[in-house]
Amino acid sequence: MKNEHISYWSQSAEVIKVAPLDKSMQTEILIIGAGMAGILNAYELNKRGHKVTVVDAHELAQLTSAHTTAKLTLQHFTPYQMLLKNIGEAGAKLYHESQLDGIEIYRQLIEKYNIQCDYEPMSNYIVSNGDKEKFIEDEYKAHQTIGIHSELHKGDQGLPFPTSIGLEIKEQAQFNPVKFMAQMIEICIEEGVTFYQSTPVKYIEGNIAYTDQHEITFDHVVMASQYPVQTDGERRYALQAERAYIITASGYDTFKYGMFQYMDDPMMSIRHFHTQNGEALILAGGNHLTGAANDPKASYEALEDQARKYFNAKDITGRWSAQDLNTPDTVPYIGRYNKRDNVWVISGFNKFGMLFSAVSSHIISDLLEGKDNKYEAILDPERDHGLKANIMSEANKGVQLVKGEILSLNEFESVNDRTKDAVIYNDNGSLKGVINTTASREVVPFCTYCDSLLKYNNAEDSWDCPSDGSRFDQFGEVLHGPAVEKLK
Repeated sequence: MKNEHISYWSQSAEVIKVAPLDKSMQTEILIIGAGMAGILNAYELNKRGHKVTVVDAHELAQLTSAHTTAKLTLQHFTPYQMLLKNIGEAGAKLYHESQLDGIEIYRQLIEKYNIQCDYEPMSNYIVSNGDKEKFIEDEYKAHQTIGIHSELHKGDQGLPFPTSIGLEIKEQAQFNPVKFMAQMIEICIEEGVTFYQSTPVKYIEGNIAYTDQHEITFDHVVMASQYPVQTDGERRYALQAERAYIITASGYDTFKYGMFQYMDDPMMSIRHFHTQNGEALILAGGNHLTGAANDPKASYEALEDQARKYFNAKDITGRWSAQDLNTPDTVPYIGRYNKRDNVWVISGFNKFGMLFSAVSSHIISDLLEGKDNKYEAILDPERDHGLKANIMSEANKGVQLVKGEILSLNEFESVNDRTKDAVIYNDNGSLKGVINTTASREVVPFCTYCDSLLKYNNAEDSWDCPSDGSRFDQFGEVLHGPAVEKLK
């Protein structure tokens, strides 16, 4: 994929290549998106006897699912003390139970099909050297209220730098997500699921999904594409796109077996993984809102400094990034879209999508078949602060475009300063943008989905949208949706 650092996971596993859709078709269930959520939903629905077709705008098993740190843990960035306040004790207990179910779904699939994906059960810890000690103690109290089996440890936590407190949850796991997805895709195909890559869905009207050249008529559609596809003229914006950065390193000081989230500044996600040459280190952090950072490359540089400072790492062996979508109340959207009985959405994982991807496969399958699911209410996309309050009509969008372009033109001079990495300039009343590499091309720097002015990302040589999170490479091709049209 252009302008993306390839993750170790993608380099370590071969994912089957399939053809793009080459004709209009009809299917019982259409799934949009072939990441972890799309694959697991395809598997579960097919297992229940449904005819399933999966399409993806890119290759299969890519984007965020292939760029995650791949921790299977119920201990998220969303603290349970916050969940108690936001959704109450009953809701927080259901949230916790859903994550236990997610871990069990992976365990059973890996055992049933003997999936080789470097799956390792282990504990997950959140740790601090004092700055977040009260936060961790309060989180432990929340765990006790909810009934989460965790242990609070005082003193050194077994990392190669000072720590004073840790909160441990046992029987969590880590794995290689692309190895897992690659094998699950082959299982799905053997069982009758059809996959198409390089087939972006532009919009949905009624019971038809429209691609560039073809139509897919469906009985049900499941949007597992991170951002919901425009449906019946509605575009919804209650999702905040966030970038995260990951590096790998070798020759580092060893640490206690487990997965860790260091809560002090600089916040770091820490785990190891296996390569042909032995174990290696993964550090993740440097998060910022998509299109909001002035110097995204600094996130990589900071992580590399942290690897050397905190782990005495000798070699930085890889770097990649991921994009996540966050919801206003930090709880995902899984369920009916706009109360339609045949349109389903899976989105807003708030940086922890592995377990919710698994859980969603049972929720969507149950609801689609008219069955109750105990997690429906807390994950309802139409709840307060959900998607329903964030509809922008095409008319309003057009008005905002005109205002935005006039304001933007007034901010840019009629010069073309090619000494910078990238430049946006006023070309006789029209804004143009170019990334200064020998191969890039001049583009109109407005998002093709929401028309916001784009911002240059120097970590990935991309144009990023601060409004909806769409990203485009130096040639203007779409890297991340919701945009489906390339830049002009």
